[in-house]
Amino acid sequence: MRKFFVVDGEVEYSNPEAAGQGPDESAAADSAIESGLVLLLSEIARHAEEINESGNKNPVEVIGILSDVINRAAEFVAAAGIEKTENRVLAEAVSISSTAVSEAGLLHVDNGRLSAQTVINLYKGWSGPKNEKSLVFNRIAMSMVGILEFLFGSIAPAFSSEKIADEWSDAFAICSGELSYAVKNVKF
Repeated sequence: MRKFFVVDGEVEYSNPEAAGQGPDESAAADSAIESGLVLLLSEIARHAEEINESGNKNPVEVIGILSDVINRAAEFVAAAGIEKTENRVLAEAVSISSTAVSEAGLLHVDNGRLSAQTVINLYKGWSGPKNEKSLVFNRIAMSMVGILEFLFGSIAPAFSSEKIADEWSDAFAICSGELSYAVKNVKF
């Protein structure tokens, strides 16, 4: 399994197309977005490892972790100037996910953040068959990985260089693959 390294720091982001910048400014903006992505993907890799280590001990915590990861990615998209607010991109991602996976309709955007509280409450109060519980919550968790992939998909077009965008698209695929692998191994 490929690991991303963890880096600490603060980075300011900008979208070169929004500011009408030239080639030098575009390269600088790409570099700033890349720096932020290193931090973001490092955080996500750390969370994937956390899910690998303790996901089966407390599966409901996995839903909370995924919610945090999605909210962090949406914050990045807004901070980088790719979307004006995380609320819009999250609402669109949840809508698409809900269409594909009906159980994902339990997720909703509340004050610009993905809320998984309804899902967590349902998990804690589940009174149905255990095999159905596992199926339902696995589908919800995987739809949350899909929401993250949607957010990743909104980041790549922000780069002025197609080569850099392609490289980051590959990194996004690896990162979401690691997270997906971790989630698939959780026994809800």
